[in-house]
Amino acid sequence: MLNGCVNGYGEQEMTELKKELFYAGLEPEEYAAVVPDARKENRKLLPIYAAAGAVLFSFLFLISMIPGGWFSENRWVYLGMVFIEFGFYVCARILSDKHPDIIDPLAMVFIATLYVFSFYISLSHPDLPAVTPVALLPLIPYFFNIRPIYEILLAFCACVFYCLLSFQMKSGYLAVSDLWNMGSFTIVTFIVTVVQARMKYQLMYQSRKNRYLGETDILTGVRNRNAYERNLFYYGKNCARNAACVYVDVNGLHEMNNTHGHAAGDQMIRTVANAMKKRFGDKNIYRIGGDEFVALQMDVSPEQLEQDVKAVREEINASGYAASFGTSVHDREGIDMKSLLEKAETEMYNDKRRYYSEKSHDRRRRN
Repeated sequence: MLNGCVNGYGEQEMTELKKELFYAGLEPEEYAAVVPDARKENRKLLPIYAAAGAVLFSFLFLISMIPGGWFSENRWVYLGMVFIEFGFYVCARILSDKHPDIIDPLAMVFIATLYVFSFYISLSHPDLPAVTPVALLPLIPYFFNIRPIYEILLAFCACVFYCLLSFQMKSGYLAVSDLWNMGSFTIVTFIVTVVQARMKYQLMYQSRKNRYLGETDILTGVRNRNAYERNLFYYGKNCARNAACVYVDVNGLHEMNNTHGHAAGDQMIRTVANAMKKRFGDKNIYRIGGDEFVALQMDVSPEQLEQDVKAVREEINASGYAASFGTSVHDREGIDMKSLLEKAETEMYNDKRRYYSEKSHDRRRRN
């Protein structure tokens, strides 16, 4: 029994350690959810670091050109680093837009380049103890949002590689001193990496969760009015040919709530939302009122829009419910999203009047 408890405790510890190293303390699905946010931030950070590096090494290169000035022995190394940093800047600005998955490997190569540069600067003075690599190690975890295990492995490899070179190029005393300093600061780097990753990823996850709650209608899973107000003009600015609006109002929600209760009314709303999701995608649907939805589309033909609306209407009717629809499409040139919305809303009200003009749908008879 004791062995079982010990084994169980050990398994639990290993599970927690795996979470820290591979998922920054989050659950695997939580980590996967924030990876796009982490990469997006890395795409912002890498050009900044690369540009700052290019400026710094350009400054050092200019100083090294002064006759009798400092750093003259490293002149061409500085110039090479200027071109390398500029290359990282170009890749981060151009390639990462088309290939977002490349940003994390690019950040790792950027870090490795800094390690190699620090090794060269340190080993070019074999009569002095390591300073630059030791100072760089605990700073690296603050640079990017990278899976902790990758940064730890990179720091470990850097430590081992540098110590091997140090024993080859420095005297025994200095090599042992480098081994002690690099080993100690590598362990510190491991701890800092885990702590920083946990803090950064937990913050991103909480921010993503808050953003989801602030932009999502909890009942239906589509976006809410806050998101609608923020994104309305996005479609007009980013469409290539046209933008389209589908305005939907659920028929008979008030009567459903009064006769069958709010749970039945909620089911009615969810049914309409689910039917719209299948055709318009949940990211383009907004619940802007109790029984009102708006679906915004880009670069869709009027014929396709008509087919989508017909399919949604038929699915809603087949579920025993009804909704009124209004649509409008406008070319990109001279588009006014508010006018687009108003036109669709007017058509929706016309459709609703036709619906209630029928005897079987008269509101008073339903009540």
